[in-house]
Amino acid sequence: MIAMRQQLWLPCAVLAALAMPAGAQPPPPAPAPAPAPRVRTMVHIRHGGGFLGVGVEEIDHERAQTLGLREEHGVEVKSVEEGSPAANAGLRVGDVVLDYNAQRVEGVEQFTRMVGETPAGRRCTLGIWRNHAGQTLTATLAARSWPGFDQERMRDLEGALQHMPPMPAMPDMPMMPRPTMGWQMGVLGIEGEELSPQLAEFFGVKEGVLVRSVVHDSPAERGGLKAGDVITRIDGTVVTTPREISSLMRASRGKITTSVTVLRSHRELTLQVKRAERSQGRGPSPPEPPL
Repeated sequence: MIAMRQQLWLPCAVLAALAMPAGAQPPPPAPAPAPAPRVRTMVHIRHGGGFLGVGVEEIDHERAQTLGLREEHGVEVKSVEEGSPAANAGLRVGDVVLDYNAQRVEGVEQFTRMVGETPAGRRCTLGIWRNHAGQTLTATLAARSWPGFDQERMRDLEGALQHMPPMPAMPDMPMMPRPTMGWQMGVLGIEGEELSPQLAEFFGVKEGVLVRSVVHDSPAERGGLKAGDVITRIDGTVVTTPREISSLMRASRGKITTSVTVLRSHRELTLQVKRAERSQGRGPSPPEPPL
């Protein structure tokens, strides 16, 4: 059967070649599809302790240049809810929030955490960038509310729950292994993970990133980092997830040395980690991998 297919294919190929005019070139291959545009993630700040009422997204290098920012950090305001604390404070679409309560804002995740950790009713200051100039606004966070879920409906729901029959006891479930996700950080040369509540209690910290392993002869090893350390700050900024370390490392690309604060054996240490030097004379360096 295979031999028969090969015999049939050969005459067809010869006929196709004879049918092509002399000197004609075969049609060019179809162009490759254009790469999909980069999608920016928008996060709506409305959770945790306080409610600000603003939608924001990350600032990349191109957007920072367009807005005239001196550095690549902060979050851009993409929406403001009418009557929200953000609107009452004068925040507008197109503003860039550079700091929150005098703490530098690196990205969406950090800004979300800081707003969520601020109790409702508390005043906060927002350092913003508008029309190529800096300003400071003050907002009073409101309590989070769910539309259409008033107190009367809550009482009706509680009454209905009281008349429900009790749930049967659940059988004992076998202990299942809990997967852990390590995060490779090529710039530092470590693998880390966010601390669970039990690990945080064990190490005696509220939050941080646990160093699971250190790459041999990496900037982290030369700077003194060890497996089992808990990273709590990068250049003085509190970190709770590997992604926050990523944002801070990208924002300080031009720095030669990075200050890394760790907790080791219930003692706080500050280490100076020198970044690996980029190669010279080999064209542009490849982008740093995500941390």
